[in-house]
Amino acid sequence: MLHTKKIMAALSDEEIAGIKNLINSAILDSEVKGGLRWPIGKDSSGGRYAVIGVWHTTAKSYGNPSIRFKLRHADRFDFGSSTGEVSRETSLKMPGIVSQLRKQTIDENLVLKMLEDNLKLIWDHCLSDGSSS
Repeated sequence: MLHTKKIMAALSDEEIAGIKNLINSAILDSEVKGGLRWPIGKDSSGGRYAVIGVWHTTAKSYGNPSIRFKLRHADRFDFGSSTGEVSRETSLKMPGIVSQLRKQTIDENLVLKMLEDNLKLIWDHCLSDGSSS
C-alpha cells in the first residue's frame, strides 16, 4: 500500500519516478512479515509518499461446475501499528447446491449426493494425505 496526503487525479513524471524509486528500493526478505523491507530512510519518497503496509498472498483455486474452492496464504504487515500476521484462508462456494436449494421443490437426495461428492472432492484433493482409502 502506498499512502499520500492528497487525492491525485494524474501523476507528474517526477512523482511517477519517485514512486518507482520507492518500489525499486524494496528488498525481498522472507524473515520479515509481509516479505518486504526497505533500507533505513528509503520507506518514503521525498516526504510525499510513504509505505504504510505490505501484503503478500499466494492462492490456489480448484473448481468444477458444482464447487469452487480457494486456498490462500496471506502475509501482512502494517507499518503504522507495527503489527503483522500470517494467515491461511479458505473460501468454499457450492453454486450447484445453492441453485438446487433456491428451487421451490428441492430434491433432497440430489442435494445430499452433490454435497457428498463435493466433500469427497475436497477430501481427496486437499485434506487427505493419501495413506487411507
